[in-house]
Amino acid sequence: AAAPATPEASAAQPAAAAAVATPSYEASASALVTGDGLEQTVLQIMEMGFEREMVMKAMRAAFNNPDRAVEYLMTSIPEGFEAPPPAAPGGGAPPPPYGVWVL
Repeated sequence: AAAPATPEASAAQPAAAAAVATPSYEASASALVTGDGLEQTVLQIMEMGFEREMVMKAMRAAFNNPDRAVEYLMTSIPEGFEAPPPAAPGGGAPPPPYGVWVL
């Protein structure tokens, strides 16, 4: 028979499980892709059988996190992310951020 767990060992187990279940900020941020990496990631996800338009929509909803984008493609994209990104007024550059002086 196994020896009973000590209170100290039992208390350490939930903390260790929580550390494994919760990804760190650095791990989450390192999963984001941009530039050439974004295009390669889109192609890899398309190789799974998804259409480019759906992959791009999922990537936008996932803020370019490919793991989350695939999750969205397998389940569904959350409400509010179905619309395409807004176009800049007049088709030109977006206005400067509030409080920025343009001379």
